[in-house]
Amino acid sequence: MSFNKFLERIGGVFLNPKRTFEIITLEGYRKSETITINALNTIFLFTFFFRPRSIASIVTFVVVVGLWLFFISLSHVIITSIYKMPGSLSEFFHYITYSTVTIILLIPVKIFWENLGFLFLVAWLIWFNIVMYYAFRAYYRIDVKQYIVTLFNVVAVAIILFIFAQAIMVALGLGVII
Repeated sequence: MSFNKFLERIGGVFLNPKRTFEIITLEGYRKSETITINALNTIFLFTFFFRPRSIASIVTFVVVVGLWLFFISLSHVIITSIYKMPGSLSEFFHYITYSTVTIILLIPVKIFWENLGFLFLVAWLIWFNIVMYYAFRAYYRIDVKQYIVTLFNVVAVAIILFIFAQAIMVALGLGVII
């Protein structure tokens, strides 16, 4: 695939995600695209939101990546188990990676955090979920209801795991996380 085609896909995620993910389904993807997007996202996140010299910042970044991978994996399990949709996690990972290019839209959040940052964050979260829905839809052929139920299930499992982790920490005398 040419570099121009790659840039068209990235631009398409912003301008017409539904069509872009349909094109990716028809034309396929290359692993190099996923690697490139993830590398660019990492560079972007460290440039704008984390200080690579700080251990706390690196740990936070690792936790964020871990939560993202948990979300992707659990979403895949829910969709393939509950809705009996075929698919492989590794293939889905390539699709969902394209939705992460919207991270660049977080720049206004950083710039305007004092005044309008929260509004930009909410707008980005809404757009990010729309883009993710089209990635889910293109790969798994699910509808909006199934996507929303999947999101609620992932959040419910995460809350249960968090409460379980809190209970274990209290039982071990380590205190609470929050």
